[in-house]
Amino acid sequence: MQSVSLALEAGAIVIALTPQGTPLSELCTIPIHINVEEDQHDFAPVSSRIAHLLVIDVLAMGVARHRKPQLKDHLRRMNRTLRTLRNYKAS
Repeated sequence: MQSVSLALEAGAIVIALTPQGTPLSELCTIPIHINVEEDQHDFAPVSSRIAHLLVIDVLAMGVARHRKPQLKDHLRRMNRTLRTLRNYKAS
């Protein structure tokens, strides 16, 4: 919560994946509510992790589609850099 407060004070827009009605959802600029009830008999909160990953994937795809021209150039540069690194490590 302290990090969010500091980011807001610095003028940042804070987007949070959070259940509705939590302190974080009240504090952040753009809350994306993910309300998933976990099975209390499970030891790992798998369904909420999958829900969060799904929302992150949808957001990433939306940004990629919106920035398609810049993204292509960026990915091309990244691939070139990775090839250089692989060749360097192989030497």
